[in-house]
Amino acid sequence: MSHETLPALIEKLRAQPKSNFDIETMMSRASAAEDLGALGDPAAAPALIEALSDPNYVCVCAAMALAQLKHPDAVAPLIRVLEDTTKFWVSRGAAAVALGRMGELGRPALAALTKACEYDCEHAEDKWDLRAREAVEDAIRHITEPSAPCSLIGRPPRFEMWGIY
Repeated sequence: MSHETLPALIEKLRAQPKSNFDIETMMSRASAAEDLGALGDPAAAPALIEALSDPNYVCVCAAMALAQLKHPDAVAPLIRVLEDTTKFWVSRGAAAVALGRMGELGRPALAALTKACEYDCEHAEDKWDLRAREAVEDAIRHITEPSAPCSLIGRPPRFEMWGIY
């Protein structure tokens, strides 16, 4: 974890990329999101919620950071990511994982998660995937039975390869 202050990390997270190919800024923003989650300060929630609008990796890191914060204001935005058919399946799966990790706070997401179990994996191209469905099923399990072990770790295809676990 970085030793930067909360304001400095939020500033890094909000940095705008110079182009669509600005990998350096994207990685810096993703790192800032991870550090904000590890910091555990609820004051980071608004910036992390904003970062959910990122098209890919920063969104994943922001979702996981929000899961660490367990901030109630994050539930509705995470549901929107899960339901966003323009987002890559990894971001949508990360939103499901985050909702599951929120435990009881994620209960308002059960209807959206249940609906996501019916998403078409076969014709969705990169917008939905069996791995995302597994994340949804695991999230439902964690919300309805908080002591349930994670069913994703160590199971192929594994989410840890995408940095979600």
